[in-house]
Amino acid sequence: MPCLRPMRLLAIILIAACGADSPLGPNLGAGPSNATLAGDWTMSFGDMTDGSLTCFTDNFPVTLSQNGAAFSGTFGSATLTCTNGITTWSHPMPAGQVANGSIATSIVNFDLAPGLHQTGTWTGAGIRGTARWVFSGTALDGAWSASHLP
Repeated sequence: MPCLRPMRLLAIILIAACGADSPLGPNLGAGPSNATLAGDWTMSFGDMTDGSLTCFTDNFPVTLSQNGAAFSGTFGSATLTCTNGITTWSHPMPAGQVANGSIATSIVNFDLAPGLHQTGTWTGAGIRGTARWVFSGTALDGAWSASHLP
């Protein structure tokens, strides 16, 4: 049953996201002239794939607070849409916590839940980077971007 694997993967993503409200603490790596990330952002993910399944999100809100090179915050709910090339389905992604946030000059790292890690580069106008979501032996790799709201 080829449809069961994508549904199991979607269920694992949602369970991991629900656990995002227990951050493990910040990574306090310091860097000179770090960017200011505090404030409201909009974020999205695209082309998250394991080779047979591809997922993306719509834009969702993120609010960050920053203390030196460390940051944390919250993210709002989103819609996760996935396809296996035959079937496409969407499911709500619950809101949660941004954890383990660090910035060193312009390099940004953070987690949306255990196993859902993002790395990116702050450009002054926004952040773009790669994401790796790992759970139950499955990894989705893809791209993400975020824009700072006025």
